[in-house]
Amino acid sequence: MLVHLVLIRWKGGVNKTEVNNLVTDVKKLKNKIDVIIDIYAGENFSQWNDGYTHAIVVMTKNKKDLDT
Repeated sequence: MLVHLVLIRWKGGVNKTEVNNLVTDVKKLKNKIDVIIDIYAGENFSQWNDGYTHAIVVMTKNKKDLDT
């Protein structure tokens, strides 16, 4: 299994509604792309986040599926 992690640091001017809508849309990808085993998206609460406020974790069988 392949686990892919994306850390996000938003540019200035992105509002909370836009971020929440994006997180919701990302979670829906599991139902749209059949090679995604699981997907998680949400706020990064770590005190060591280095400005990365959100994260996406995608699980697939292999790199080819991730590229899909």
